[in-house]
Amino acid sequence: MISRGFGAGEDLAGARAACENGGANATGEKIMDERQFYDEKEETKQIPLVCPHCRQEGTFPVRWMVRTKKAQPPRGGNEEDRAKFAKARSYMVRIDNLVACRNIKCRKRFDLTGQTVFLI
Repeated sequence: MISRGFGAGEDLAGARAACENGGANATGEKIMDERQFYDEKEETKQIPLVCPHCRQEGTFPVRWMVRTKKAQPPRGGNEEDRAKFAKARSYMVRIDNLVACRNIKCRKRFDLTGQTVFLI
């Protein structure tokens, strides 16, 4: 049973209805996928970190998915899609959550904490 309250349950119900309707919203209009607003590419950045086990400092490669906003909105969108595109911003999402220490005696993995999404 889906709750009809405010918050995430309401969004889930709308998403589920859109999937059942072949990507259409309640009025029957097609919903544009947000990924069509962005160009995606994967980048690797060197980040200085300290291993929590052996306390050795080093730079570690961390993979990021960079989503850059396109210059123009995709074709076939309605007024709601154009409004979403106007509010959209470029951002980066961290792919890697674990990093392995490079110290030969340690070699333990540790989690990357902190922000996983950065606005560009």
